[in-house]
Amino acid sequence: MGNYKFTRSIIKTQMFMKNFTKSLLAGGLFLALPNAVNAQAPRLVLAEEFTQASCGPCASQNPAFNALLDANSSKIISIKYQTSWPGFDPMNLHNPNEVQTRVSYYGVSGVPNARVDGVIVPNDCNAYAGAPACLNQAEIDQAYNTTSPIAVSVTHTIAADLTSATVNVTVTNVGTSAFTPNGAAYLRLALVEETIEFPTPPGSNGEADFYSVMRKMVPNALGTALPASLAPGQMVSNQFTVAMPSYIYNYGEIAFVAFVQTDGDKKVHNADYSAPAPVPAGFADAGCANASIYGSGLCDANFTPAITITNNSATTVTSATAQYSLNGGAAVSQSWTGSLAQGASATITFPATTLLGGSTAFQANIMTVNGQIDYNTLNNSAVSNYGFLDPNLQPTPYDKGFEALSLGQLPAEFIINDPSGRVFAVDQGISSAVTWALGGFGGSAKSIRVDFYAIQAGVESEIITEKIDMSTIGAGAKLYFDNAYAQYQAENDMLDVAVSDDCGATWTSVWNRAGSTLATAAPVGTGRFYPVAGQWHRQEISLAAYANSSDIVVRFKTTSAFGNCLYLDNISVNTTPVSIQENELTSLSLYPVPASDFVNIDFTSVSQESVTVTILNQLGAIVNTVEFGANEGNNTLRLDVSALSSGVYTLDIRGNEKNSIRKISVVK
Repeated sequence: MGNYKFTRSIIKTQMFMKNFTKSLLAGGLFLALPNAVNAQAPRLVLAEEFTQASCGPCASQNPAFNALLDANSSKIISIKYQTSWPGFDPMNLHNPNEVQTRVSYYGVSGVPNARVDGVIVPNDCNAYAGAPACLNQAEIDQAYNTTSPIAVSVTHTIAADLTSATVNVTVTNVGTSAFTPNGAAYLRLALVEETIEFPTPPGSNGEADFYSVMRKMVPNALGTALPASLAPGQMVSNQFTVAMPSYIYNYGEIAFVAFVQTDGDKKVHNADYSAPAPVPAGFADAGCANASIYGSGLCDANFTPAITITNNSATTVTSATAQYSLNGGAAVSQSWTGSLAQGASATITFPATTLLGGSTAFQANIMTVNGQIDYNTLNNSAVSNYGFLDPNLQPTPYDKGFEALSLGQLPAEFIINDPSGRVFAVDQGISSAVTWALGGFGGSAKSIRVDFYAIQAGVESEIITEKIDMSTIGAGAKLYFDNAYAQYQAENDMLDVAVSDDCGATWTSVWNRAGSTLATAAPVGTGRFYPVAGQWHRQEISLAAYANSSDIVVRFKTTSAFGNCLYLDNISVNTTPVSIQENELTSLSLYPVPASDFVNIDFTSVSQESVTVTILNQLGAIVNTVEFGANEGNNTLRLDVSALSSGVYTLDIRGNEKNSIRKISVVK
């Protein structure tokens, strides 16, 4: 559920990111709320938005949407529900069930999606019904000026120990006639964090600041039932004691939104807001920063962990406990005592260590301040990534596949610089729709995917190999790798391959493709690209310039244009291409090589089977596909290549569940 790209037609706030498919959600208009009879309650409009930290269109539409809400703060308040799709969102993980209840209540199938007083935002900006970008001033004014006989009032106080809040809500019929709603009426109450400011984006869409985020519905997402009818002047009072959720980021940003809604028509009749209150006296806010000292260049793995704490509150910090961990391993803790006035800092230094080759995630945390919780946990952590090369050279021929990895992993020996979090190993478990192998040419189960489909435009990522020994391979050395890529429409996602023989101090680009020149398949236009066997290409790059180097490092650098997915597999440094070994046809050999008129393909089969040979040219395009019948035992298939011009071709040879890739030369 909830592929946020729908058919990938989403509007940007100021510019179009993709072409629109307009019929994404059913349209709608704002409906007039019931008029009071000779009376009118003070009005506050409610905007509800379904959004997500890894949703690209959300990041595009939210800035203008939030600015419009801020400009009308006396007229409209908001609740933001962080959904479970399309990617990672820590706020949703804290409370997924109550978000899902509201998703189901409105029948939301994609994000971003907005409602005003329970009515979907109309598609009057050539986008789609529910697009936050379509909300405008006139529609806010219309909703604000619609009268209601229902008055809502909410206030709250937070306990001195921050463990709970007491919330008082009253609902009053200020009209002169009975209020008999269309269907059951409910008082709904949401605990929201007014502002959540992450130090770095928590998802993949680049958003770091979130507003009015629903953290808990009180007592739950269904709400509290109101009487079937409210007589004129009748008041319903409720007091709630709300246990403070353990996942609150900043206790100084806790607010409450109360609203009355009828389930028959989903109209919100009125709402009210209780703003954040000052944090009780005595609690401090200490920020955390990484102050570690590390070596210069990719070959210097010396590392001295250090954490700086800064007092961001008026309460003096006299003690703190800090800790760090490497790659999620055992934590190393250290205590500090002293006196930090507001704005002052101190640095805690840990014993020096040496990092291993590959990528290392360093996480620093402040655990306690003055012996109690820090009221703002968002600045209590700092995460940094370091990459160092293993000093041990990898022998040539060098061959790196990804079959040992689990879905979502990356090779630990590689250095990975990936701010998006969308570069990792994939197999057919990535999607229920994929029933074929996602390794190179379909000959293995797994490959590395760069998910441009969900990476904001301009974001760069790097995959850096180990140090590869060049002393024994000679001038005939070549870099080989398999890749598959499709544009979404016409985006210029880029892959640059570079080589360094000085530990990454300098890099030389040896291969660069973008957009249509990178593509190995036609643009997709809907959904993510999952390559089949014939949509892979094998690249061959001369490394003769590095024949006299003792070692090299290869870097695969990608730049997203928010297009579609790139897959990489079978990275090798050798004098000849290494065939795909997984599920190889048995006793496979080809002759004559080079060929002019035909090629014999010898192999052994354990049963009768059909064998398909696909011929691809140097650009990866399919030039011919031939099907043969094979018998049990030894077989020789005669492949006619007389119509081919001189050059190097790739043969994709498939029989039952076995597959082999071979290169042949055709000489006329």
